[in-house]
Amino acid sequence: MARLFPVGFVLVLTIGLSILNGCNLSCGTAANLTTLRSPSCDTDSDGIADNRDNCVNVPNNDQADADTDGLGDVCDGGDSDSDGVIDSRDNCPSIPNSTQADRNNDHIGDACHLVAVANVTDNNTDLYQIENVQAVSTFGQHNVNYLSAGGLDPNTGGTSGGFTVFSIEESNYSNMNLNAIDSDNEGDNGSRNLYELSTIVTAIIDESHIILTASSFDKGITAYELEGGSLTYLNQINHTTQLNGVNSLATATIGTQHYLFAGSSSNKAITVMEITKSDAALSFSIADFEQHSNLDGVKDIAVAQINNRHFLFAGAQTTEQIAIYLIDPDDGTLSVSSGTNLIQDSDNINYNLKQVQSLAVVTLEERTYVVAGSQEGLSVFRITADNSGSISHVNTHNVSHGPTLVLQNISDIAPYVHNTSRYLTLVSGTENILHLFKLESTGQLTHLTAVTDGDTSGATELAGAASVTVFAYQNQPYVLVAGADDDGISILRLKVR
Repeated sequence: MARLFPVGFVLVLTIGLSILNGCNLSCGTAANLTTLRSPSCDTDSDGIADNRDNCVNVPNNDQADADTDGLGDVCDGGDSDSDGVIDSRDNCPSIPNSTQADRNNDHIGDACHLVAVANVTDNNTDLYQIENVQAVSTFGQHNVNYLSAGGLDPNTGGTSGGFTVFSIEESNYSNMNLNAIDSDNEGDNGSRNLYELSTIVTAIIDESHIILTASSFDKGITAYELEGGSLTYLNQINHTTQLNGVNSLATATIGTQHYLFAGSSSNKAITVMEITKSDAALSFSIADFEQHSNLDGVKDIAVAQINNRHFLFAGAQTTEQIAIYLIDPDDGTLSVSSGTNLIQDSDNINYNLKQVQSLAVVTLEERTYVVAGSQEGLSVFRITADNSGSISHVNTHNVSHGPTLVLQNISDIAPYVHNTSRYLTLVSGTENILHLFKLESTGQLTHLTAVTDGDTSGATELAGAASVTVFAYQNQPYVLVAGADDDGISILRLKVR
């Protein structure tokens, strides 16, 4: 007896037979059907018949399929950076990195941890006060990020100086814009302490955003207020014996008191000033002047709160050590901390403190670390203090300059907190390089990447790198570097997990 089939079934069977036999259909049509491909067709002309080709429309005679998903690598996605690794599997699709190096196994390629998004230079045009730029500092106000950058003015033979305030805005994910909004310089205002500007810090004092600049040549400090993009000169303290050769600043608020600490290499001293602000005026009152041989060549200072006590750390370049002082909470005066108040090379451990140039304090999981950068590398110390203020330290890691890791003459260090992790950015002016490290909870350092002036990161203003800072824009971290030899500034997007 004859079996009857539905008309729809006969139609499907007929079409299927036509495809299998390559009847009346082009290869292109057959190739677009994933389940039925003609063995006589080779749509992409790569020598592999469509019925065996894992990427029918793109030539791939090697049939590479690294993730074994049945789809050829060339069909998994494009290769934006032309490094031979397709974007869908590239841990850094925007910068060539054929080795896919990922030192900390965070699935972000080392090459993508730092990518330039802006480069600004004066180029001898004197548009900005960033010739031979020595210092940068950032802060946020009214949902706007600001950058203060200062250096020397070339129009007076390198003996003058000034600084410019920029607003920082993102044009897209790959580009940032710096817009100069205001500036001050010695040429326009001869009474300012801006000759050979050495450092800049920012502080919030009684809800006002204060910019403090120091001049080693003028032996002085100048204060400004920034509000709504407008820069207002407030006051200055200068030509005092205490501030001769001032080259480093740090601020701290202890209780209701605001303090400014100034390190002076020429005086082998640290000056403590109490800062008060009322209306449009700001005043400096010297609270202490600590002068000691331990501070010979003091190059950088940092303040930290440990176990409800405040301490000041001073890196001395000449004596090659770190001096530690306890800060009196009532009047800001300094006293030599009890316990181990000096960090210096011991008989059996050689710390990297030779001509120490930079310091940073990092708190991680209720532990406090001091990181020192020097002529020959980095050293990390865990700092502890008891209720009386007695202090002690343990060296947790030393990383030395060498042929595979360029760490010579670390001019500045800037820490950054991301989620529960701590990162360190640091620069060398002699090596024109920016490094990124991760500080582990044990005090160990993991080197993630380094970028140099003009490399594939896109940063072009790193020559003579003198200063570095990190800021966040819409929860995305960025690194900002001052390149003194380039008379410019580079901003790099920092990508970490």
